[in-house]
Amino acid sequence: MKRVLLVEDEILLSMVMEDSLGSLGYEVVTASSLTAGLEHARTLELDVALLDVNLAGTLSYPIAVMLLGRNIPFVFASGYDELVLPEPMRNVPVLAKPFRTHELDHALRLVMIPTP
Repeated sequence: MKRVLLVEDEILLSMVMEDSLGSLGYEVVTASSLTAGLEHARTLELDVALLDVNLAGTLSYPIAVMLLGRNIPFVFASGYDELVLPEPMRNVPVLAKPFRTHELDHALRLVMIPTP
């Protein structure tokens, strides 16, 4: 079973996403803050991550940097219409909220495909 880190600060949305991820066969580890997300990204064995861009007014980019350093693929989730990502993250897929389970599945599978 693949382990996914879900970083989302809105509890109801987190619960819906956790259910969706579980239905797709993932073991889900959740974090609702930058601090918790960083700790999980630093210490846990993960296959992939789903990061809300805005965590109560704080950007989740430090978690993304930690994941990049550990070669753990991830997808951003955002409610923003236009999102300008920092240079090292410009190729990371962004799921526009709200999204459907099949869109989430596609994005996570896409980032987990090994590159030659």
